[in-house]
Amino acid sequence: METIQVKKETVLEILKKNKELHHKEFEEAMEGWINKAKNKLERLLTILNSSEARDAILSEVHLPKPVSYEKEYDKAIKMVEFEIRSVIEISSSDFEKYFLDEWAWKEHFLSNTRMYK
Repeated sequence: METIQVKKETVLEILKKNKELHHKEFEEAMEGWINKAKNKLERLLTILNSSEARDAILSEVHLPKPVSYEKEYDKAIKMVEFEIRSVIEISSSDFEKYFLDEWAWKEHFLSNTRMYK
């Protein structure tokens, strides 16, 4: 099956729910990222203020910052909102994104946010 017919309200409901979950996961990851960054910087400052300063390795500060993909949800939501029909055709690839929340960026997002939870 390449496409399915879905009520517009159903698509919007699922997209908005998935966006809300994504936002929550992103905010939790940002909080964790900030805390980890503070801890690393405090440890480095302690080292830099000690006799071990010459041996300090500053590269340990590197922490990949979480990225929000809410704009991807917003774009999909707007597209559905602008659709004039009450029943719309959803492709197999859009079904994966909209209903299963399996976007091309999803694995990268999850691997990045997991380290901060």
